[in-house]
Amino acid sequence: MINDKEEFSNHKYKNGGSIPQTALDKRVDSEGEEEFIPSKENVKTSLFDYLNYKEWGANVDYKTHLTEGNDGDFPQITWYGRYLIGTRGYFAGGAFKNIFQKEKPRDLDVYFQSEEDFTAAVDQYTEDEDYWKKYENKKVIAFENLKDGMVLELSRIKFVTPEELLKSFDFTVDKFAYFPNAVPKEVEDLYPEVGEVFFHKEFFQHVMQKRLVIDSFLPYPLNTYNRLFKYARYGYQPCLETKVKVAQYIQVQKNDIDENVFPFDFYNGMD
Repeated sequence: MINDKEEFSNHKYKNGGSIPQTALDKRVDSEGEEEFIPSKENVKTSLFDYLNYKEWGANVDYKTHLTEGNDGDFPQITWYGRYLIGTRGYFAGGAFKNIFQKEKPRDLDVYFQSEEDFTAAVDQYTEDEDYWKKYENKKVIAFENLKDGMVLELSRIKFVTPEELLKSFDFTVDKFAYFPNAVPKEVEDLYPEVGEVFFHKEFFQHVMQKRLVIDSFLPYPLNTYNRLFKYARYGYQPCLETKVKVAQYIQVQKNDIDENVFPFDFYNGMD
């Protein structure tokens, strides 16, 4: 547990998140980049045993929390694949909890595995007469479909695989990703024959229960706290364990949050 101020002086708000050598061993990969690997001498069992998200991510095999499949098992979502035709993007996030409850999502969050794929998609939608750029900020560029009003938010927060992205989300009801087989025929041999899906093993249970559960390290606990109120408007309530976790994360970080960091922490989490 992170209890004393001296140990917590390594926290990300102090100096960018230095990681104690007792938690991870550092090595240099084949390309000369430093990487961290779990230390056999320090096996951690609690989210609060980690100082930051990077350390937690390096120690945890999150794939054990996920189920993988294909879109043939989920006819409710395949219709949405048409919005990504010609791109290398994938959908992820809270829209799926609406879709599986027969509710039309307000927008669709689109993620990419590389900045090149993101840039190519932006160029494609910019030139497409069926779309117009609705807004842009540091996190996304959004395009609206002029035929049906659907808004696609193209994210540039991070470029990662669906598995890595879901690991960074806070609530399990958001942990669903869909990588449709929606590409032109001339390049379809480069992609899977069917669309791929990735979701938390308890995604459907928690959506049906309208229950907010956290099983990942929270790099921005104030953002998660803020989102609790957002989800409450739609009938989702945190379980007792989630309430305790959020309170503990905020308590642990309270001495490291100043007036300059606060707005960053409050609004810059993963939505």
